Order: sequence, then C-alpha cells, then structure tokens
Amino acid sequence: GVTNQSCVGTPIMNLKIRQDVIIGCITRKGKMIIPKGNDTLEYGDTVVVVTTAIQTNKIASLADIFEKGH
Repeated sequence: GVTNQSCVGTPIMNLKIRQDVIIGCITRKGKMIIPKGNDTLEYGDTVVVVTTAIQTNKIASLADIFEKGH
C-alpha cells in the first residue's frame, strides 16, 4: 500500500515518476481506478506498476518508481 508521504495527494502528472514506469491501476477501498494525470495516490491505495526496468533497476517498493531525489 501507499506509505510514501511525499506522493500522497499530489496529482500523478506532478510526480517525478521514472521514465520506464507506468502506473497502470490504483485500487482504493475496493474500487479500481485507471489513473489519469489528475488522479492522486492516497494512503492505503494498492498500486499496479508496469515497468521495462532491467534486473539492476528492479522495483522493490513504491518508492523505487520515483526519480532519484524525489
């Protein structure tokens, strides 16, 4: 689930998400959301992430989808 305070409530279009990552789906309180730029991530959301990252850049947590320094 979402626990990264810096991303909560910020529209996805304003987040510095890595180039090789797409947020494919957000599940919030049992409801599936296909995200658009104005959608936000909220505490407790489950996020489906699609990536082309190779093994050396693997994503182990939601924090790994953001560009360094975010």
